[in-house]
Order: sequence, then C-alpha cells, then structure tokens
Amino acid sequence: MVLPRDTGFSRSYGRNPYVGYDRVDQPPFLFDGDQDDRLLSKESVATIDIGDVSAAFPLPVLETELVVNYPINEPDVAVFFKPGTVSALDKTLIVDAKDIGATGVFDAYLDGETLT
Repeated sequence: MVLPRDTGFSRSYGRNPYVGYDRVDQPPFLFDGDQDDRLLSKESVATIDIGDVSAAFPLPVLETELVVNYPINEPDVAVFFKPGTVSALDKTLIVDAKDIGATGVFDAYLDGETLT
C-alpha cells in the first residue's frame, strides 16, 4: 500500500510536529499527571505486564546489554534490543532522527536452553 501525500490535513507524513519531545532532559509538556521519579519522565522503556506483575526496562540499559533475562512469573522472559529504529519525535524529518532501537520480549527458554 502506498499512502498519498494529500492527506486532507495540514501535517504531512514523515514530519514531526513535536521536535525534541523525547529529550529526557526536558519536561513532558504533553503530560498532565503525577510523575514517577524512579526514572526520568521521558526515559524510553520496554514494558512487560504478565498477570499482576509489571516491569520496565530502560532502553539505555538494553542497548548496553542487548539481552536481559528477567524472572517475571513463570516462565522467565528474555528482553532483546536491536538498533536500527529511529525516534519519531527527535527531528523535524523523521528520517534524520536518532536511532533509539527496538525491543522484543520472549519466553526465556527454547527447547530447554536459555535465550541469550
């Protein structure tokens, strides 16, 4: 499918109206609630909710470790990080934005072996 550039709206595809919004050193101007002080307000995280247990993994940690195995209920999970995805909120043109990577979460075991 090819998306037409004439969207009927004043904003075009591939352009960010909120340049720099994901900068962690700036306050979140689009958020009007209580802020949790365990991480910076706009720290990018991968989240997991399994049953009544939740966990958040900061992307800078995942970027360094690449794979994190974590016990959350049964079975444990493996959180993977891979570079190559850009931020939609960094630059005016998304194609010029910083690489923030992508994550995937899986059962930590496959055929009796721990994923690493």
